[in-house]
Amino acid sequence: MAKNKEKHSMLPAFLTIFSSFISPWIRDFNHNSKIKKFDKTAERVEVCENLLVKAEKKQNELRKMIEDLKTRLFISWGVQAILLLLILLRVFNVI
Repeated sequence: MAKNKEKHSMLPAFLTIFSSFISPWIRDFNHNSKIKKFDKTAERVEVCENLLVKAEKKQNELRKMIEDLKTRLFISWGVQAILLLLILLRVFNVI
């Protein structure tokens, strides 16, 4: 009878050890199954929309900068042409 009593006393210890090994796997499996069901499509669409808006803003800024640089370049060319004309007139003693 002592052997039967000993076997029964070891069963709860084995169940505790077994459950301590199994419970993380069950928890992870449940967590992973919930994650896989989560749809990220809406979030990705929002990110794409935000990136498009930022790209459009940057494009508009660059267009404005290019127009400003064109204006400065034409003004610079005009000033240089006038100065060149004055230098040539001075060289040929017209002024």
